Order: sequence, then structure tokens, then C-alpha cells
Amino acid sequence: MDLLLVFAMVFSAVATANAALAGQVGNRGLIATSALSGLLDVDVATLSVLRLVGTIVTPVAVGHAVLAAIVVNSSGKVALA
Repeated sequence: MDLLLVFAMVFSAVATANAALAGQVGNRGLIATSALSGLLDVDVATLSVLRLVGTIVTPVAVGHAVLAAIVVNSSGKVALA
């Protein structure tokens, strides 16, 4: 399978989950899905969260979500090293 197609599929799944949980649960759901998607890739988590700035979440919440994805991703890489 083409790597770009895999990225697009993961991005669409994460973006949908982020928007749904942010709308239902609020900032905690957004941070949780960003942290989970950070296990795979920080780019997907960051891009999907940045799409929500100014719509249903605040810029501060987006910053926390991106930070959570980076911390989880970095911690996973350190654990594997």
C-alpha cells in the first residue's frame, strides 16, 4: 500500500476522532486522542488538531493537545531505544 494513502487514512481517522471527541467531551477528549495518535505520528496529531483552532476549541487547548502528542511520541521513542 502506498505510504501517502496510509498517511491520508490515518489523518482522516484522527481528524474525525478529534472533532467528535472535542465536540462531545471537550478539551480532555481532544488531548486524549492527540496523545493516542502521537504514539504513531506527531504530524497527524498536529495537523488534525490545528484544523480545529477557533472552531470548537481554544488555541490553548490546541497547544496542550499538540504538546501531549509530542510528549507521548518522544516517550515512546525513548522507551524503544
